[in-house]
Amino acid sequence: ECPVGALPCNGCLELRGLTAVDTQGPRSVFAVERRAYARRRMPFTIVRREHLTPNTFLWEVDAPDVASSARAGQFVMVRLHDGAERIPLTIADYDAERGTVTIVVQALGRSTAEMRDKYHEGGTFADFVGPLGMPTEIEPGDSHVVLVGGGLGVAPVFPQLRAFKQAGHRTTAIVGFRSADLQFWTDKLAEFADDLIVCTDDGSAGRAGLVTEALADVVANDRPEL
Repeated sequence: ECPVGALPCNGCLELRGLTAVDTQGPRSVFAVERRAYARRRMPFTIVRREHLTPNTFLWEVDAPDVASSARAGQFVMVRLHDGAERIPLTIADYDAERGTVTIVVQALGRSTAEMRDKYHEGGTFADFVGPLGMPTEIEPGDSHVVLVGGGLGVAPVFPQLRAFKQAGHRTTAIVGFRSADLQFWTDKLAEFADDLIVCTDDGSAGRAGLVTEALADVVANDRPEL
């Protein structure tokens, strides 16, 4: 069984960000995928689980093959067990040395609620396929780069912020939450942001207001290149 869908197919090409590739024969991308998947047809382990807000949590997953090739802006496909739906989730962090990938999840539907309620640290699940999608294009330079995220959208900002900073850019991160008690990862963001601007709807942390208002101020006073 293919972890994403029937192979070969244009859908898998698009998910992987591939275009003109050989899809036939023993050395094709799909043949390699089948062999790799057959080797890895075993449960994946949740090595760390952490609640970030009442409905938001993270899994750090033991997935060395994914961690070694992951890039900022990519995603994984999660399937909890046979018969479960496939859930696309953005990669929020990855550590090639530890061989782990972190995803941040908000429990909004049946499958994500099942992830929250039935899967715990040390537990296992069926499939963790990736990295998928086109990574963010990041070239070395010294431009001023601004990244913006709100709520759950703060998580995918982190690997991009880190990658831009490590490539030599000056970085500003603008993140928004409804209130102070819903904040998460501001310490991680601060490590790679030259300027971190936190906004809350109610003014209980950082500046009061929307991230779009903070962005307008940055553009007016210190216009970014990216």
